[in-house]
Amino acid sequence: MIDDTKRRAAAALALVAFAALLASGRASAQPAAASAPAAAPARTWAIVSLIGDEFSIVSRRPEVGTRLDPNERTALPVPDPVFDRIAADQVEQLVLRARPGTPVLRALIRDPRLFALQDKLWTESAESHDMRIALRDTLAKAGATDLLLVTKHPGTPSFAITTGRFTRPGSISGIGFYIDTETTLYRSSTKLGGEGFLAPYAYLAISSIDLASMRVVKTRYALETMPRMPAEIGVTSHAWDALSAKQKVDALDHVIRRAIASGMAEMTVE
Repeated sequence: MIDDTKRRAAAALALVAFAALLASGRASAQPAAASAPAAAPARTWAIVSLIGDEFSIVSRRPEVGTRLDPNERTALPVPDPVFDRIAADQVEQLVLRARPGTPVLRALIRDPRLFALQDKLWTESAESHDMRIALRDTLAKAGATDLLLVTKHPGTPSFAITTGRFTRPGSISGIGFYIDTETTLYRSSTKLGGEGFLAPYAYLAISSIDLASMRVVKTRYALETMPRMPAEIGVTSHAWDALSAKQKVDALDHVIRRAIASGMAEMTVE
């Protein structure tokens, strides 16, 4: 088990490096400039994503005895904001699709304290208060009146299949990959089946925040997974090998965008 974990971690580090290379190709993509209306707009929306500082590899452990956490997890840091860019880009596209011409600005914030505090940002404490004020002042100075904030959200691992949906014990949050080496799946469309699967996931919260008061107006949760079987690409070894390094990055892009589209469907941007 230890050697297998090290192998997956080494492969994951290669994925981080690949993501950084991919980001260099995407870095030139800047926020779309909204055409200036004749009158000053009532609102300018800032977009901040706090999901991309790391991704996790979560492996289902054999169900032997009782554990507080039935999963083994490894968190891998991502030094480049490639996944936060993906999230912010998707939010911006959906805002402009819903209300063309809306002034939007993206803020890529990489302060580790903000990432660490994100699930406690609205729980009153000296640290969270100072961070809220700093965030408000930074965005307001840039001209924003409102904030769309994408954060990590914990939830039960849940996977859609042809016959419905099944869950696994424990919790996942943010972005990453869930590995199950025991469950047998069968895909009727390809008539392929096998033991084990790899599921890229994005478990997110999207919050609309009034910057003047730092009041959370609305929060919507979006949980997306995409199970893939090794047999689908002719691999019979480990579930981790169901996707190549490039396919893993593309899969995270896909689940992030789907999760945000799901959450934003219930948000109102005026």
